[in-house]
Amino acid sequence: MRQIFFSIAIALIPALLIAGCARTPARYSRLLTLADSLAERGHPDSALRILSEVPPESLSGSDRALHALLTVKATDKAFTPHTSDSAISIALSHFRANGPTLRRAEAAYYHGRVLSDLGDYADALDAYDDALTILSPDTTRRAIRLRSHILSQNAQLLENLRLYPEAIPFYRTAINLSISIGDSTDAVLDILSCSFCLMQLDSLDSAEAMLAKAYPLLPNLSPSDRAEVEISRRDLLRTRHHYAAAISGIDTVLAQIEPQFREFGYRVASDAYHALGQRDSAGKYVRLWLDASSPQSKSKAYRMLTENAIADHDFQTADTMFRLYVAQIGSKLMENSAVPVTVTGYRNRAYRSELLAESLRQRNLLLFIIIIIISVILISLLFNIRFYKELTAMNLLVYWMRNKQTDTDQTLPLPAIRPPGEGKHPAFQPTATTAISEIRQQIITTVCQKMNQPLPDNTALSDTQLCLTIRNMAAKNQNIPDQSELWLQIEELVRSASPCFISNLNILFGKYNDVRFRVCMLILIGLRPSDIAVLMAKNLNGITYHRNQICKEAFDSRVKLSGLADAICILASL
Repeated sequence: MRQIFFSIAIALIPALLIAGCARTPARYSRLLTLADSLAERGHPDSALRILSEVPPESLSGSDRALHALLTVKATDKAFTPHTSDSAISIALSHFRANGPTLRRAEAAYYHGRVLSDLGDYADALDAYDDALTILSPDTTRRAIRLRSHILSQNAQLLENLRLYPEAIPFYRTAINLSISIGDSTDAVLDILSCSFCLMQLDSLDSAEAMLAKAYPLLPNLSPSDRAEVEISRRDLLRTRHHYAAAISGIDTVLAQIEPQFREFGYRVASDAYHALGQRDSAGKYVRLWLDASSPQSKSKAYRMLTENAIADHDFQTADTMFRLYVAQIGSKLMENSAVPVTVTGYRNRAYRSELLAESLRQRNLLLFIIIIIISVILISLLFNIRFYKELTAMNLLVYWMRNKQTDTDQTLPLPAIRPPGEGKHPAFQPTATTAISEIRQQIITTVCQKMNQPLPDNTALSDTQLCLTIRNMAAKNQNIPDQSELWLQIEELVRSASPCFISNLNILFGKYNDVRFRVCMLILIGLRPSDIAVLMAKNLNGITYHRNQICKEAFDSRVKLSGLADAICILASL
């Protein structure tokens, strides 16, 4: 009864204050203070109702900036995705210049939250770093709570990028801060997330030890939060292959969780039932997940269905689920460098698995044909005494045909490299027998001519050493035009060696012409993906640690060097 009365009071106070207050700047300031208090106490909807009654154009500069900041803050606490950075830009420009420490830190933090929802992950991480730097001198309880939230969101963003080792230290620090101020709810949520990261690294004992830290805090939690801890425990059981224990009574646990937070429980139940081979039950929880989830969560569901179909070798279903996954992500697929490689990883896995299955089918068919042929030969031996002579003649014929084929299969000579200014190189058309070293030598020679640099003294170096030499030469020559005749010749050379490769690179890296050609050249010469990631990070206006990590995720996480061209072709065809 007390809780019901408190909820009614929370709903009525904003309306009474708005109705009883004259619309003056002083009264508006009081309403902004009330909205801030409601948002801090976990009532963002009430805060948004108050803010909607305060016209921003009637406020002074500082109050207008505060109104914009509180609007973003309440929207974020209401779990509503941000779709624009206009409001936070107003708050950021004002408080960065002359705001108090807490407001400046809040503006930087919510700027990071907006950037994260908009998919600008690298700048979001930088914004979180700025907020922590601003907040460092403040030791009040509210500042400690904000610092905990910043660390938690920083960790969550790294977790979404699958940088689990980098996310775990942020989670641990956030947990300690929340416990120090008695905030059990935030501490438990971070404990569950940290445990999940440890599970992704196969550190199951560490994940179980981390989860045990939540048990003493359970009496301070709501029934819904306690049920979420139980779901995480069952997820750990599922990971340890105790599937029956993971799903025992799971419907009762799910019923205690608030509907908008049941998605993870549905996923755990679906995975466990799928592992037990109960596809109908697994499909039931997947449908519940899709019905109750946001667009972002639906993409995770489609991704999980794709993985399950691949595991079952049901490639038709896997392809359907993958297309639904891509359609759910939409335009962000090509904007986010981490997502496409993740998506391509699933598709490549399905493709490789399908190739393996097809290879097995072909092998069995070939064995069957060989058995039939051997049987026919044996029957012929029994009924035709002259078979041996005919077989000898056939062997001679095969030998003669092989010799003739060897005489006709000649490798076409490579075109001569002309110095710059003597006209365009002829198109390079490598044959099936063209040595990779010849293609590599052709590209190295052309690149060195373009940069007006001599050939490396020792072209017999390893691919990595040789590429580092060429990259250093390129670094000294920063004024290389993006589009020139010789770069076009390199493009033609690579296009001949790998059809459709350049056009797909243009789609992915159309804004960075110089980077596009260098990456193309480095891939074919043999530079490691991690070195290419560093090169990309330096050319994309950022040398920070996190940008390097994102580039490494794009080039080095799920795609090997040998499959990178195929991955780019698949992405460009989506």
